[in-house]
Order: sequence, then structure tokens, then C-alpha cells
Amino acid sequence: MRIYWLVVAVVLCLASSCTAPNKPNPSQPSGEALAQTYCATCHAFPEPDLLDRPRWNTVLPFMGGRLGIYTTHSRDSLIALTAQNGVDADSLYPTTPVLALEEWESIVAYYRLEAPDTLAVQPRPSLTVGLPGFEIRTPPNRFRPPLTTLAQIQEDLSLFLVGNHAQTNTLIVIKGVDELLFTWELTGAPIATHWDEGRLFILQIGQSMAPTDIADGSLQVVEGPDAPVRPLITGLKRPVDMNFGDLNGDGRQDIVICEFGNQTGFLSWYEATGKGTYVRHVLSNQPGAANAEIVDLNGDGLLDIGALMGQGDEGIDFYINDGEGRFTARRVLRFPPVYGSNHVEFVDFNGDGLLDILYANGDNGDITPIPKHYHGVRIFLGSPDGSFEERFFFPMHGAVSAKAADFDQDGDLDIAAISYFPDYAHTPEESFVLLQNSGDLTFDAYTFENSYRGRWLRMDVGDMDGDQDPDILLGSNISFAPQGNQDDLFKKWLQEAPSVLILENK
Repeated sequence: MRIYWLVVAVVLCLASSCTAPNKPNPSQPSGEALAQTYCATCHAFPEPDLLDRPRWNTVLPFMGGRLGIYTTHSRDSLIALTAQNGVDADSLYPTTPVLALEEWESIVAYYRLEAPDTLAVQPRPSLTVGLPGFEIRTPPNRFRPPLTTLAQIQEDLSLFLVGNHAQTNTLIVIKGVDELLFTWELTGAPIATHWDEGRLFILQIGQSMAPTDIADGSLQVVEGPDAPVRPLITGLKRPVDMNFGDLNGDGRQDIVICEFGNQTGFLSWYEATGKGTYVRHVLSNQPGAANAEIVDLNGDGLLDIGALMGQGDEGIDFYINDGEGRFTARRVLRFPPVYGSNHVEFVDFNGDGLLDILYANGDNGDITPIPKHYHGVRIFLGSPDGSFEERFFFPMHGAVSAKAADFDQDGDLDIAAISYFPDYAHTPEESFVLLQNSGDLTFDAYTFENSYRGRWLRMDVGDMDGDQDPDILLGSNISFAPQGNQDDLFKKWLQEAPSVLILENK
């Protein structure tokens, strides 16, 4: 999840103006070659056509700072904007340049010369208004304003949980559509839950929903409806996701936690000791762990970990288990740093017995908040050699989550997807899309009328009513106004947007 924003409007004001590129020095490598050398050190090489020229003029001064080059912005101003909460500023912005100023100017000239004036426009697939087989149900609104941080279905109990981050950080449990069972006031915004043998585990992101390195996130536990909420694991850096599974074969449920953080973060698994405590094992000390699944990734019968990283060096990593909690890491897919990776699932789409990857990217809350043609939902099919190939792409501005399920009960997997950053000026209906599988990885796209009545940040899929088919739960978070001239829409959200919406599968 990933998927809250870095609002630094001041950056746009400080961005350098577009100027003619400097003439290259024939005695040094080309700007492209230098970019391949230096820019690809920390993340996948970003092609110039991933951003338009004005946005490159915004981004490049920050990238120069990471290489010790301070032109438009001083080192102190960059540190003030991005380095905080005990983060080592020297590790972010070195005092000694990594490359010569002339080389950096050649890189800047390359991007300014090769970048388009405006981004390419991806043809938008047609959307049929009306969800076949679904009924839209709006539960009573529990929160005003709706700042939903959690919307989760508990299938076995026919319940759903809603978390809200407003004046108080509140978690409620609802049965059916509107029967309120429990309410808990928490110290941080609830972001994920797990129900296990009568205990409710609650992952709290901390006091700030925005990117931060403050370690005030925690995992809390409630032993029963009348028991107090007590801390189990504390000191987490903006945790956004967790999963449970026995990773070392001792019969106890271990926990994988994604600490997205900002400049720093972690992906860790916590070994259950059997005494109510956990031992931490760090898998990655990089920021941006967006979500992770515990699943047998290589078919050897052991539980592995598949994780999506979405901050800077974006990609999908496999952690292969030896059966005793020791993991071997392998990056299976890598994406450019502007992709905005948000969510991943591992499912078998084509029925060949190999896991495939369902991937959603569209985080657009950074310093380049323009519609991007490469945002959307992708399917990567797995091969016996462990590689993955993109075989399906559905363009969707600002895609934040995608979940696979057989919604129409015809034996193949369909996809439900939501966008937090749709193009409200042109295609607001892509706030929610149902992709119905018609075979051979071809899909028909549907939405529902006025699908942008909320700003969908959270989604879960599961059988909410016990009728053996998957329903969809959407959670709305209207933390800030939509981009573009959409003041009326934001006012309507403030007055009418639901906390959650149920798409009941009939």
C-alpha cells in the first residue's frame, strides 16, 4: 500500500525552468551513457519518455542532490525537505560529488533533449456502465469525513472491518451491512488486521499517513471483545501490510510486516517464540515495502515470501524458504522509479500450475502528479524457468489495487481494480473497474454508475454473506482534493462520500 503521498508543492515552485541543453563535450561519454551508469546504480534506468520535459526539470535537481550535485536546490534545502527523523543526511545527499559537474550537465541535457513536451496518451479501453451480477449497497456512514485506512472482509465470521484516520484512529467491526458489533479507539491509524483463534491483530501505521521515518507504528492485539488493546510489536516505520504463516515449520504462526517508511524502511519476518513474543529477522533494509504474500512460490511445498517494493528501486522480490526460516532473495521483476508500484498478488491465471503475478501501479502522490500512460493493471505469466513475461496490460490512471477472483463463477479468474488517482477531468469512471475474463487473457471492462462517488483507497474481496461467491468491499479516503478543476466533486465528497461501499455478488 502503499500509496499515500509526498505533498511538496513547494518543490514545483522551486523547479528549474526549461533551458536549452548544453553542447556535449566529445571527449566524455554521452549523456545517455552517463545516465545508464549513474542513474541505474540505485534503480532501473528511467527512459526519458517516462516523464515530460517540465516534470524532468522538477525531478532532476533532486536526483542531482543524491549524486552530490547542487544546482537549483542547495544541499540544506534538500535536507530540510526530505531528510528527517534521524535519517543520516550524508547518506542521502553526499558532500562530495559522485561525478563531475560537466558530466551531470550532460545527463540533464540528455533528458531535456529526449523527453517529450507532453506524455504519450494511451488509448483508453471502453468501460460498460453496469456491473453484471452485482448489487451496490451503501452501509450507514460511520465516519465524516471518510478517511478510510482499512476495509477488510472476515469471511468465516461474515464480518467486515473499517478503520478511519480522523480526529481519532478508530476501528469498527460490522456484521451484515449495518450491525455495529465492536469499536476500538487506537493510538494510530489501523491499516491491516488478522483474526486468529479469537485474537484480533491490528497493524497501526502510526500518527502520520504521509511518508515518514518516525518509528511510531505498531502491531497491537485484542484478546477478546472486552479486553484492552495491547502492544505486541512496536517501533515500526510506517507499516502498511502484514501476513501470517508458519515460516520455519515449528507449528507457530509467524508474521511478515512491510515497513514502507520514507527514506528508510524494512521488510521483516517475526518469528513466534510460543511465549507471546517475536524475534525479528530483517529480509530487506530498504524503504518502500508495499505489500507481501506468504505463498509457495516455487512449488516445493514450503512457504516463501513474495514482496513488492515501491519506493525508488521498484520491483518484485522472491524470498525462497529453505524450510527452517532461512531465505534466499531474488528479484524477479524491476520497474522504473516513476511507475508507482502499489499492489501485487500471486495467482495462477492460465491454469498451468505455475504462479503468475497480478500487479497494479499508479501511485501518483509525488512531485510528478500527472496522468501517466504506463499506470494500470498487468499480468505477468510465470515460466518453468522461474521467469515472468508480461502478457496483459489494462491502462488505468492511478491504479492502486487489483484483486483476482472468479466473480461470475465460470471457472476462470476475473479482476477487480480501483484507482486513487484517476484522471478526474476525462475518465473519472475508472475509479473502479471490473475485468471479466472471457478466456485467453482477454477481458471485458465494467464499472458502476457514479463510481467516483468516493475516492477508493482500500479494497477487499471475499464472501461477506455466506452465499459462496466473492463480494467486493471498497473504502473511501478523501484526504485531499482531486487534481484539476474538480472543486464541486470534492465538496460532494465532503458531504456525501461513503466510508465504505459494498458490491454484493448476486
